[in-house]
Amino acid sequence: MSEPGSPAGTGARARTRRRQSDRSEGTRRALLAAARALFAERGYDATPVEEILGRTGLSKGAFYHHFADKRELLVAVYEEMETELVTMLAAVGRQTADPLEAMDRGCQAFLDACLDPEFRRISLVDAPAVLGWRRWREIDARHGFGLLLAGLRAAARRGRISDESLEERGHLLLASLLEAAMLVGESADPAATRATVGRIVSEQIWALASTMPPQQP
Repeated sequence: MSEPGSPAGTGARARTRRRQSDRSEGTRRALLAAARALFAERGYDATPVEEILGRTGLSKGAFYHHFADKRELLVAVYEEMETELVTMLAAVGRQTADPLEAMDRGCQAFLDACLDPEFRRISLVDAPAVLGWRRWREIDARHGFGLLLAGLRAAARRGRISDESLEERGHLLLASLLEAAMLVGESADPAATRATVGRIVSEQIWALASTMPPQQP
């Protein structure tokens, strides 16, 4: 038997902690996966916690160990989807060397994602309705704003756009994208709406490369 302070004893405790951490993360992943599938299929309001637990075989204690309530579970699902989205958009942007074209392609890929039933239901319908506009926008901005700002800075370094007020431009472009996403999410004809707002977003991006108007006195 290993002494408590011996290297063997220390190693055993470390392995136990790793196993416990792995089990805890596995439980969290199972809850997220079940909730994501059910929210996409039935919507947030029509999905009780008991049904999520039934799909995972977990207890209420396990649920409340990870999440304060169903609303916080929705936040975690939405955060996960935003992380996946930003990873995809960054990959799309790397397909071209022109920073404005990269921004345009990324924005169009974002609008395409808005047509996906899972993304549309969770990110564009339930998340803003349940979390409120302010928190919904804060989460989206935390994930997407950095990508937009990086694109604007790259374009400015290449001399494609003015280097003035880049953060403000980024916030305005993000606001435009979020509004476009909401229009797609609420539309009776999402594909047609996506095509329309996609053209407008492209116009906004490429307009950044045009000659800036003279400053007003």
